[in-house]
Amino acid sequence: MQETIKGEIGANFRDGREEKPWNVNGTVAAMLVASDVSFGRASRSMQSLGCGITAKSEAIKIRKRAPKITPEYEKLTFMGDSFYIEDQSYKGKVEKVKELVLLPDGKVFGKGLTFRGDDE
Repeated sequence: MQETIKGEIGANFRDGREEKPWNVNGTVAAMLVASDVSFGRASRSMQSLGCGITAKSEAIKIRKRAPKITPEYEKLTFMGDSFYIEDQSYKGKVEKVKELVLLPDGKVFGKGLTFRGDDE
């Protein structure tokens, strides 16, 4: 059974090992699935590892196998200080994601997206 952890996810800038591109609370990982994610300014500890923006979640799982990426998932890309739907940045900055999938090749997918300003 996979352990669910609470924490903060960022890119692995610490050692640059391509097979583990993600950093969860200071621990590197190859693949992650997180629920009820919000994006925001990184904590001091993650900033010290080179992350300015991170994903925060109460339910993060380090996975060995990727979940099936179905059509309801959008491919996300990081540009500057926010995530956007790849090739559709005009839709705005993604602020929250119901489910976030981070793969070993660095690709990021999300479903259940909320854009900045949608819930104001």
